[in-house]
Amino acid sequence: MDTLTLEKRAQLTALIDELNTFPTYVKIVRCEEAIGLDPTVEADRDRMDTALAGAWALNRLLLYLNRLRSLNEERMQLGVAIRELKRDPFPTTAEEVETAARASVLAPHFAGELEVVVNFFCVSVQHIRSLLKVVAEAIGYEICKDDLDYLDEFRVLRNHFEHWYSRLPGKVGEAGLVTKSVTADGYHVWGGLQSDAKDRAIVIEPKKSGPVTHVVDVTNSGVARIEKIVQETTAQVGKQSVERVRAHFIAHLEKDIPLPDCIDRDLLIDVGGFEP
Repeated sequence: MDTLTLEKRAQLTALIDELNTFPTYVKIVRCEEAIGLDPTVEADRDRMDTALAGAWALNRLLLYLNRLRSLNEERMQLGVAIRELKRDPFPTTAEEVETAARASVLAPHFAGELEVVVNFFCVSVQHIRSLLKVVAEAIGYEICKDDLDYLDEFRVLRNHFEHWYSRLPGKVGEAGLVTKSVTADGYHVWGGLQSDAKDRAIVIEPKKSGPVTHVVDVTNSGVARIEKIVQETTAQVGKQSVERVRAHFIAHLEKDIPLPDCIDRDLLIDVGGFEP
């Protein structure tokens, strides 16, 4: 701030402090408003549209992240239930026989429920990725390629579930779901996903050139990394939004710096409601 007068330096500091009180999705918009908006200038309208898109995307992204957490809790609960049911695979007592019989019915049912949960888990991650790109673009931030590639792997598992009909026995993509064994004694067909030593899903993606194997991190560690990617991006977007304001007023010494009281504190997103 060496080019600012003491008075303007104090004004800019007060403005920045006020902008930093907002949650990031609101901050993106309020920072652009602080820079100034002339509704008759197309470039200003485009700038505000970009900011509003980023704010809207971040607001929805955080809701998808909350949903991802709840889906992960449900995933773990179903996994525990399935493991408990399969605890006595070779019963030796009457009680164990009854438990095994119950498990033979419930375990496949829970496994089907788990498949649905994992499907929506991956759908949520894909929404998070696409929305995160919009948020970053709002201020020109580049998300780390490794992070984007990591989030992209969930697309493969989502596609697996979205196109399961083509992976059924006898269908063109059966290699993605089905394992077959043909012997003189019979014809055996197994279906489902395998997991690696870290409990990550192993997905076979059918391609014209041949099946491609992917490892998808539908685990607690996977959720933790997704949260970290979101947190790092959100922090950088908030920081750079404020820095844009600082740089703007340092570059335009002739402009008046808005007072903190002039920053709009109304809700950024509202709904009109609907009739039941």
